[in-house]
Amino acid sequence: MPPELDVKFVARGQGASHRIWKEADTHGDVVFLNESSELSRAHGPLVTLMAWLECVATAWPNAELVGKADDDVMLMLEKLFAKPSIWSI
Repeated sequence: MPPELDVKFVARGQGASHRIWKEADTHGDVVFLNESSELSRAHGPLVTLMAWLECVATAWPNAELVGKADDDVMLMLEKLFAKPSIWSI
């Protein structure tokens, strides 16, 4: 049986649009980071990644596996969970 899976959308919360706050309120699957939504494409993705990793360490300290993917990625979870040896470091 695969481990419990919790999927979240991650967004920079400072200055985030009303639309994304409504999405978060409706579905409860958005994590807002304490970063500006108006950062440039040159800096925003790296700032978001670093803030996400810090957030995970605090909010889910017992997580066995943490990832980051864009919203157009298809994960092949069956293959990932079929090889638990890849989880060992």
